[in-house]
Amino acid sequence: MVQCIYTPPEGLFFLEGKTIGPSVWKEVTQDTINLFSDATGDHQWIHVDQVRAAKESPFRKKTVAHGYFTLALIPSFFFDMLDVSGCRFIVNLGADKIRWPAPVRIPSRVRLTANCKSVTRCESGIDLCLSMVIEVENQRHPALEAEVTYRYYIKRTGSKAPEFISVQDVPAPPLML
Repeated sequence: MVQCIYTPPEGLFFLEGKTIGPSVWKEVTQDTINLFSDATGDHQWIHVDQVRAAKESPFRKKTVAHGYFTLALIPSFFFDMLDVSGCRFIVNLGADKIRWPAPVRIPSRVRLTANCKSVTRCESGIDLCLSMVIEVENQRHPALEAEVTYRYYIKRTGSKAPEFISVQDVPAPPLML
């Protein structure tokens, strides 16, 4: 089982330059891909038609996961590996340099590793920029490489309604593993 890092917001600064993960392996099944297809309206045969894929697929005669499905797995993996207390909420600011070097054949198991590129203070909290890689079990090339940035909005302690504060006002307890 992967070790989860539990930290208050200031502990994020200790992660800069560090690797988080790898995560636990998660199974990607045809049922999951079919649900994603229904949610997005992307029903291309290469994702959902196992009979046709067995005849025509260039991916070892298998259906493959949508690239955006693989990208959408990042929060599920990442928030299982890093738990930051004392935040009002967290938002995804965006993803850059997204690449899908290899497909996720169905069925497969995948996992995430994140490298913390930078941790930056902003007026309302802390921005965490990470280089993410999703690998497929027993596959040489990763399924996804992306740079993802999250903003951790800090809440003021002791007030009735959470307000944003400068993170300089938050004491820096040690990082807890």
